[in-house]
Amino acid sequence: MPMGEVSRRDGEILHPTSWIIEARGQKIPIVVVGNKIDVETERVTPREITESTAAFDWECGYVECCAKENIRIIDVFKELLVQAKIRYNLSPAVRRRRQSLPNYMSGGSAKSKHMLKRNSCTVA
Repeated sequence: MPMGEVSRRDGEILHPTSWIIEARGQKIPIVVVGNKIDVETERVTPREITESTAAFDWECGYVECCAKENIRIIDVFKELLVQAKIRYNLSPAVRRRRQSLPNYMSGGSAKSKHMLKRNSCTVA
């Protein structure tokens, strides 16, 4: 899990070491972490550039966090699990939200089509 400061002038995050490229060939899950997002005014490289470099050039995850303020630290490890294709337990709030989604029934009866529309809304 390579980590670099988003405020570094030398663009530390955008210069991968050879082990990142080598690890990609072995399908090892990698998450690049941009630290010190609490000093956003000192940012050197735009997030979009760093994130797209990590995703498209290195084929790995990217998360920005602040270790000092404990901001998005959990997201770093969640992204690592996503990259490793490991399912993890959702927080109780997210689990409840997913359970509240409508269950689509199989079959084409008029009653089931009506039930599908019952829980929907129209946005104009």
